[in-house]
Amino acid sequence: MPDEQDILISQSVLVKAPRDEAAMHKLRDRIAARIQQAVEGVMLSESVKWSRECTNFHYLERSSVLENARRCFYCSSWATDPTKLDAIDGLIPGCELDGRWVCDQCIERHEQFIPTA
Repeated sequence: MPDEQDILISQSVLVKAPRDEAAMHKLRDRIAARIQQAVEGVMLSESVKWSRECTNFHYLERSSVLENARRCFYCSSWATDPTKLDAIDGLIPGCELDGRWVCDQCIERHEQFIPTA
């Protein structure tokens, strides 16, 4: 058995794209290609065996009802509930608290505003 293991490394980038479909797809594809070039450069410089597995795109504003993604009540960051099956890898963890969607980074902030019984 070789003395190696597979590690999946992911990097999430949230982009503000035009609402126009053609312009959005053009920008999305151009950015994806440049990210791929950057990854190839890094892997070459590290001299490691690697393979490109996939590129994912999530259209958060369009599908947040269908997917597990909502904006935090306090900071407006996109967050996903990791305890649910449809969690989106790459988003900040979050959950619904007292009727408000709260990301993990704002839980303390939420607790300051909610009176304890």
